Amino acid sequence: TRDPLSPGRDTAGQERYQTITKQYYRRAQGIFLVYDIGSERSYQHIVKWASDVDEYAPDGVQKILIGNKADEEHKRQVPKEQGLQGS
Repeated sequence: TRDPLSPGRDTAGQERYQTITKQYYRRAQGIFLVYDIGSERSYQHIVKWASDVDEYAPDGVQKILIGNKADEEHKRQVPKEQGLQGS
C-alpha cells in the first residue's frame, strides 16, 4: 500500500486523510504548509491545517508557509502581501 502522504500526492482538504495526518504530527520536527497561489480556498484551508499543527504537533515544531504554483502568476488569487501576512 502506498503512503497517502508521500510526495506527489495532494491530500489537501480530503476528509479521509485527516486522521492519518494527525498521527504524523506527533513525530514531526518541521511542517510545510503549502497553498496554491491560484486558489483563495486553498489559502483559507491553511488556517485549519495550522490549527491542527498547533494542537497535535510537538511544542516548538518549525512551520514553513509555502505559496505553490508561482509559475502560474497569471492565475494568482492570493496576493503576495496576504501570503506574507500568514507566514
